[in-house]
Amino acid sequence: MSTFVDYELSDAKWFSFEELMAPWTSDPLLEPVLSRAIHFKRRAQIQFTTTGSRSPRLEVLLQLIRDGSTISEELEAAAISVRRSSDPNMSSHQQLTTFNGMFEVSTKTTEAIVRSLYRTVRYRVVELVRGLVARIGDGEDYSASCEFDSQVCSSEELAMILEQIHGDICAVLGLDPEHHAGDDNQGLAHRVFGMFFPITVLMFSSSAGEEKRVWFQEKLRCMGEKTGLGLATWAAQKWNSHLCIPC
Repeated sequence: MSTFVDYELSDAKWFSFEELMAPWTSDPLLEPVLSRAIHFKRRAQIQFTTTGSRSPRLEVLLQLIRDGSTISEELEAAAISVRRSSDPNMSSHQQLTTFNGMFEVSTKTTEAIVRSLYRTVRYRVVELVRGLVARIGDGEDYSASCEFDSQVCSSEELAMILEQIHGDICAVLGLDPEHHAGDDNQGLAHRVFGMFFPITVLMFSSSAGEEKRVWFQEKLRCMGEKTGLGLATWAAQKWNSHLCIPC
């Protein structure tokens, strides 16, 4: 998850994961769709750092845009497919685990958390695709840029994903009037930790808009103070110091 919060390249870390051999597993360390998303992010960010004679060829950018669009669709399919068990008596080892095996989808809360995690990765993928489309527009082939801008990963799609994640954050953290959480803080730390990644990614995303970013920052700060989750409080403070915007 950190690779989608960190807007810098982190090749060394992921190369280490990809090359890791362990006697306790013969499967990939990353869920395939998440692995593809990480590979895409790495390939896309390289294109943003090349200049001059090393500028990417048009066909490379076009293929990256197509790949990113496909991964975006796969992530949405993964989000939609998340369903909790209909049997409340099912034992833990029989529960469906998802998002790289991190969560047992046994309640409506974990269902919403996992759904928002997939969509948060999708949000970053769409941001990168839009950046690649803009990269084409900076060159000479404006027709290709306009074609992709109107067909894939539009600003409306990005806004839709943002609202989906926002809705899940409200539901999971009891910020929605229709979500009858009341003042009951039972399990709140778990819920805040589960939604930490979605909130943090959107809080640092320029595409989210300042109003939404301030909203995310304030909610993260309050939840961090309420639960004692220092990571949440630290992230909220880091956002303030980074943008020099007072609480």
